[in-house]
Amino acid sequence: MTTFVRFQSASPNRHGRWPGIFAMANGLAQEGMLSPADATWLREANDSANEAYPDPTTVAPDCYDRTTNPGARSWFRAYATLLLDMVPPYLDLLDRYGIGWTELRTSSPGRITYQDEVQVVAVPQSHPADWPFPTSTPATDIATLVIECTDAAPMVDFYAALGAVPHARFPNAFLLGGLTLSFQERPDHRRPSWPDPAVQPQLHLDFFADDIEATAADLVSHGGQLPEHQPHRTDGLIVILDPAGHPCCIGTRL
Repeated sequence: MTTFVRFQSASPNRHGRWPGIFAMANGLAQEGMLSPADATWLREANDSANEAYPDPTTVAPDCYDRTTNPGARSWFRAYATLLLDMVPPYLDLLDRYGIGWTELRTSSPGRITYQDEVQVVAVPQSHPADWPFPTSTPATDIATLVIECTDAAPMVDFYAALGAVPHARFPNAFLLGGLTLSFQERPDHRRPSWPDPAVQPQLHLDFFADDIEATAADLVSHGGQLPEHQPHRTDGLIVILDPAGHPCCIGTRL
């Protein structure tokens, strides 16, 4: 049975994705965290890898497309020993800078979007579509939280900054943690006037963040609004209005 190997971050990024070790190493370089010697080594190692093996996106440009292939990630074929021999120095680099990583092996990487003789790119399997056992279905279950607005585009950009990604099965829907969001445009939508009670908030979402100040600034750069009224700021809670005016509270992770 063919086995596939993947080396990736030990923890997800803020979008819920698990970057591979090459992306993690390049991230160190982009953030200016590498020593001059390590930066030089990485450039040369990347050049050698790019020369020896094809970049999947040059052959199948949409293989990582977040809409049609959400969560797609690359795997090495276990018999691609020459390619795998290039991995340990990258792992050593991550270890030197305290970047956690993990090794995965599988015989079923998911729906293949690209493959060659040494690697594949695949969309991970999901529940319930790929779950092998019968599952009892509750009488009711939440499907989608529909948020009304006058324009969906800025809402998508705002909630993407909070980690929302396109849903694999439902068009115009997005996954945020375990919640499915959809944005419904209504020309007659009345923007909430919070904290003025004239137009009620309609919706209130709370989020945890490791750095509430940085998260709030990021959300403002993605169409959010920081209202002057901050009733719980001393308690470590920042209120941000989404592009349609719904208040969102950003609190320190417990």
